[in-house]
Amino acid sequence: MVAAIAAGLVFVAALFVGALGVEAYFANRVYPNVRYAELDLGLLTRAEAATILETWQDQWWQQEMKYTAYDETGKVLSTVKFYPVLVAEGGSQSYELVWYDIENMLDRAFSVGRDANGQRLSRARRGLALLAAATKENVLTPSVEVDESRLEQVLRLKLEAYETQPRDASLAWRYASQRPSIVSEESGNTFDYARAIQDTEEVLRGMRSSSVNLYRAKRVPQVTTADVTAALESLTFYQARFPVVISYRDELYDVNRRYDLPWLTA
Repeated sequence: MVAAIAAGLVFVAALFVGALGVEAYFANRVYPNVRYAELDLGLLTRAEAATILETWQDQWWQQEMKYTAYDETGKVLSTVKFYPVLVAEGGSQSYELVWYDIENMLDRAFSVGRDANGQRLSRARRGLALLAAATKENVLTPSVEVDESRLEQVLRLKLEAYETQPRDASLAWRYASQRPSIVSEESGNTFDYARAIQDTEEVLRGMRSSSVNLYRAKRVPQVTTADVTAALESLTFYQARFPVVISYRDELYDVNRRYDLPWLTA
C-alpha cells in the first residue's frame, strides 16, 4: 500500500516537473503549428522566427511584381514588371513600394496561446492552449504595407500611353464670333488604380504570387454640356444687354463683344 502511494506521488511529481519544463520551454517560443503560408514558425524563438521572416522577405524582394493591364473587352494592353524595391538612379537611395511588417507578424505569431495583451494565460489555460495548438494549424494572414502614392505613380507612368483622361464641358471665348460657346465634354479610358492597390495587398497576403490585374474602364466627365448650358444662356443674355463684370486674378473686367479674352474659360 505504502509502495503504491509512493509510486503515485512520484508520478504526480514527474508530471508537475514535466509541466514546468514545458512551460519554461514555451516562455519565449511560438506555439506549435503557427505559420504564415508555408513558413512554419512553431517552436521557434522570436529571434529565430524573425530570421525566417526576414530571409523570406529578402528573397521575395528579388522577384519582380507583374501587372497585366486589360482594356474594356478583356484584351491585354500591356504587361509591366518592376521590383518591390525601387533603386534611385546611381543607387544612392531605395524606396520600398510594398513590404511585410515583420514586427507585427512576429507579435501575432506569439499572441497564439496568449491573451490579448500578449501575456501568458493561467497555467490551466496555457495547458489547454498548448494542447489546441498541437492538434490544429494556425495559419495567420501576413501584415502587408503599401506605399500607395508611390506605387500609383509607378503604375501611371508605365501605363499612361494606354489612358485618355475625361474632359469636363466648359465655356470658352471664340475669337471669330466674339461670343462664348460650349466646349463639349469627352469621355476617357483610365485604369482603376485604387482597386489595383487593394488587389496588390490581397495578392501579397497569400505570400505565393506577385501578379495583379488592372482593368481599363470608360470614365465619364463630371461636368457635361447640359450642366453648362444654363450658364451659357445667362452669359449670352447679359452680354447682349450689359457689360459683364468678371473677377480675374484680383482684377475686375467689363466684358463685352469688343474684348478678345482668350483666358475666358471655365
